Amino acid sequence: MYAWRNTISRILSLVRNVTQPTAPSSGVLERSAKILTLVGRWLSLLSLVGGCGRIYFDPATGVATGADARLDSGTVVHPAPPRVVVLGDLGNGSSHNMFDALLTANATSVQFAPNPILMPSALDPYDVVIVMSLPDPLLSAEQTVIESFVAGGGGLIALTGFGQSASEDQIFTSVTSPFGTSAAGFIFLDSAVFLPHPVTAGLAPVVYDGGFELTTAPGTTIAEVSGIAVGAAVQHGAGRAVMWGDEWIMFDDDWTASGPLWTNIINWLWPTQ
Repeated sequence: MYAWRNTISRILSLVRNVTQPTAPSSGVLERSAKILTLVGRWLSLLSLVGGCGRIYFDPATGVATGADARLDSGTVVHPAPPRVVVLGDLGNGSSHNMFDALLTANATSVQFAPNPILMPSALDPYDVVIVMSLPDPLLSAEQTVIESFVAGGGGLIALTGFGQSASEDQIFTSVTSPFGTSAAGFIFLDSAVFLPHPVTAGLAPVVYDGGFELTTAPGTTIAEVSGIAVGAAVQHGAGRAVMWGDEWIMFDDDWTASGPLWTNIINWLWPTQ
């Protein structure tokens, strides 16, 4: 706090000096440069103690920008990779070694809970939750646990299309409905193309086979198959959620295309320094 006060006082003092009519032009330029430098320091202090994420300030241009072009304005940048928990079954036996390796490389820790019971404090030890193929739809109280987790600053990734249950669309929707997304009819053997969003930057189309059509909230669709929504990304309170209607993006078969998608998702949900 004292650093803030000292910096602001120096800025105000320099501004007063610059506005004096007797100041020589060279002195004005020198003091203007000092002002820009001090403003940069002040913004850096804001980024450390405030909730607005890291900001980079260029004294030469006077422009404050985000830490990464892929990040939205106001993104919170975290000091360490996320603590991840995977809820549900990892699927039908297809190889997902590359997915497992990516999680390990981009997380502080990874835990697995195939048959979770979501009590109110169940998600407190984690930063990002990945929901795969749950055995049953979430109860209302469990929906509240997920929604509160995201609203409080956590990240959520929800997948479906595993073929583990006849009510899989209902199970997925029980997770994603608080974020304006639900699952509908099947899509077989196609590819998903991406719409502009930080999650989709620089991506090629990915396989979409045996997944669901999604109904999404306005402005949240990030991927489509033949004009039908299949992916969504949502800012919800202080946190974020990404929902995908198919499981193929976690398998080794199409990892060349889907690996970069996972990297972007994690970077968007939980950006680190």
